[in-house]
Parts: sequence; structure tokens; C-alpha cells
Amino acid sequence: METTIKLLGVTMAVGDLATWVTGIVTIFLFFATLKQISNERNIRVKNEKELLQKEKIKQAELVSTWVADNVINTNGEPETWIAISNLSLQPIYQVIVIIAPLNPKGDDLMFRNASVTACISIAPPGLGYSRIVFLADKLLGVELAFKDVKGTCWLRKANGEISELNMPTYEHYEFHLPLSWERLYPEINKPSTTTTFG
Repeated sequence: METTIKLLGVTMAVGDLATWVTGIVTIFLFFATLKQISNERNIRVKNEKELLQKEKIKQAELVSTWVADNVINTNGEPETWIAISNLSLQPIYQVIVIIAPLNPKGDDLMFRNASVTACISIAPPGLGYSRIVFLADKLLGVELAFKDVKGTCWLRKANGEISELNMPTYEHYEFHLPLSWERLYPEINKPSTTTTFG
């Protein structure tokens, strides 16, 4: 059945009403399909990015650090021994550990100096220890910056949060090369006259 409409005093044939409805529905479905394709593409891109990020952070998530012990060495100096755990199957590099507040309020620069820092050239898989001639009390923890085997640098804060660094570890702390890179100890060195405290 052909339909006519009067618009501004002009009568026009608009064809079968069903044809018009079909056309409108077709246009609607076309745009709905485009929207669905766009949504699926966005979800796929997001999932791919998340997968890449999970792969990127995989080794970093297996690296952690903490205060292992406080001792008085044979020279009467307080030493804080730092445990560095690398549970991945590959080493990490340019490791910098620094005594830091467990619950920092902003960027606490008083802790960013060599006296509360140890620089380790390489930390192989497993558990190792480093020492800092400093007494870390119960309100202090350890911050760890390191480079993974793929060359990405990471920061694990004293509260456990991990984030990617966009610069080398030593630049993050505004240290200048050359640094005195140390090695990790396989265990905490406690001379026979050492007193453990804390």
C-alpha cells in the first residue's frame, strides 16, 4: 500500500510504509553493528595491553626486599642487614636499596643519600643480603630500585608498591656514576662479638 504525506502543502508519495520501517531498522542495525565492532576492538586492544604489561612486570613482581636484621659490628657501629629476594630465574642489575619510611608522606629526601644506601651490581636468583651502616628502626623499611633482564627499571617502595621507572636506577636517586657497586652476601655476617638488637 502506497502512502502519501503532506509536507508544507505538498503531497508526496512515500512508498510502502513497511519499506520505510525496514529501511530505518536497517540503518539502525548498521550503526549498532559498527558500534559493536568498535567496542570489541577497544576491548581486544585493552586486553592485549594488559597482557603485555603483565608479561613486562612478571620478573619485577618476583623481586622484594626487607630489613633482615640489625646488629652492632666489631667496630661498635650499627649495621642494618637488608634481604633481597629474587624469586625469578634470571638476575637483576644496578640494584639500589635505600632505607625509607614505611608510610612516607610525600617524597622524603632525607633518606636519599649514600649513608643509607647500598648499590649492588647484580642480584642473582635466590636470597642475598646487603649491609648498611645505619640503624633502621621499626618505622623504617627498604626501597628497592633495579633493572630487569629485559632492561626495564623498576621501583619497589617500602610499602610494597611497584612501579616502572623511566630512567636508570641511579638517576632516580640523583646519584652520579661511577658508584661503588657491591656484591650480595649469601648470609648475614655476624662476628662472634656482634650483638643483635631490635
